This record gives sequence, structure tokens and C-alpha cells, in this order.
Amino acid sequence: IGASGFFRFGLCDRWGAVGRVDWFDPDTKVADSGYRETMVIAALDFIPHPSVHVMPNLLMRRYSRKASAESERDADVTVRVTLQYAYR
Repeated sequence: IGASGFFRFGLCDRWGAVGRVDWFDPDTKVADSGYRETMVIAALDFIPHPSVHVMPNLLMRRYSRKASAESERDADVTVRVTLQYAYR
């Protein structure tokens, strides 16, 4: 089971802010084994040309254990740059 939310907010003509949050439980039939995952992406969206978007972003995955017997897992943090080009 999972849930997701996304937003984009225009800051000015060439800049925007983008965010996404995902929550995921890969096995809802087993309540006391495994991990649930929360993923968060935060980005700035720079538009130097109408067909080009350059988005420096931060991706974080956080894991929560379903049972106290499971070991703790550290969060994964990744810094990325996404480039989108629309060929027209």
C-alpha cells in the first residue's frame, strides 16, 4: 500500500519549487516484519529556456521498522541535478 503527494509552486518567471512525498508499506499482510518507507524530494526548478528545466534536488528515504526486533536503518540522502529537455 502507498500514498503520494506532489506540488509545484511558481516563484517567478524562471524559478519554481517542486516537492514530492511518498509513503510505502511493501507488505501490509505482515505487521511485524520489514520496514515502511517515506521518500521526500525537494527541488528548485530553473527554466533558462521554455524547453529546458534544470532542477537541483535533494532526495531522502527514511525507513521505519515495523517491529522492535528489526535493526534500525539509517536514512538515505542523495543530492542530484535533474535536466529536462522537451524536443519540439
